[in-house]
Amino acid sequence: MTAMRNLSLIEIRKVSQYISAQSKLLKTIEDVRDDFFSFYPPPETSTPESPKLYILLGSQRGFCGSFNEGILSQFKDDNAGLIIVGEKLRNQLADHPHIVAAIDGPNVAEDIQAVILSLTHVLATHPIGDWCIIYNERVDTLCTPQTLRPLSKLYEVDQRLSSSEPLLYLSKDEFITQFIDQYLFALLNQIFYQSFSAENNSRFNHLSGAISRLEKKCEHLKSRLNVLRQEEITEEIETILLGFQPE
Repeated sequence: MTAMRNLSLIEIRKVSQYISAQSKLLKTIEDVRDDFFSFYPPPETSTPESPKLYILLGSQRGFCGSFNEGILSQFKDDNAGLIIVGEKLRNQLADHPHIVAAIDGPNVAEDIQAVILSLTHVLATHPIGDWCIIYNERVDTLCTPQTLRPLSKLYEVDQRLSSSEPLLYLSKDEFITQFIDQYLFALLNQIFYQSFSAENNSRFNHLSGAISRLEKKCEHLKSRLNVLRQEEITEEIETILLGFQPE
């Protein structure tokens, strides 16, 4: 368990640099979005009130406490399709009637890009407005479930007046199409890195608690063993004294 805990800590430290870089990238993309939509109003979109597809980001491995239960607590629509990421969450939902796809989650940070690629292949046939993603985000030392609809997030525009109109080398429609692809890819990267960090943080806390309880139990057992040994020694001395016959 100590080895597993230490591996979780290594993964947390590895992924932290990715989260920081991805947050800066996403912030730059959002700035571009705000500048662009200051001159070109966002297109009219109609999204269903309830998503037709949910993406649930669970854990690939165990020993991470209530990580998957937090995801399930946010999932309300039993009639929607499901894309499940993570073997442990998939096992919990094995009997769900509307599973569209089940994808193995990352074991280490280097696996994340391959998992995102597998997910995008599944999503290629679904309109962006139809799906919603549920994942855990690490807040300090806790996991907080988050629900995000990417199309709504995309059009949360900070309306502002730029000093000059954006210079485009593409038509407006082509730019929006390519921009959405870039935005979604950056957003998925950020979400997956945050979820992976939260998973390993939960595992680290869970294993740390288990190790602490085992150490306390060992100390208790050692104390109990010493008491029993003292009792045995006392009995042996009493037996010797009772059997001693003075001349």
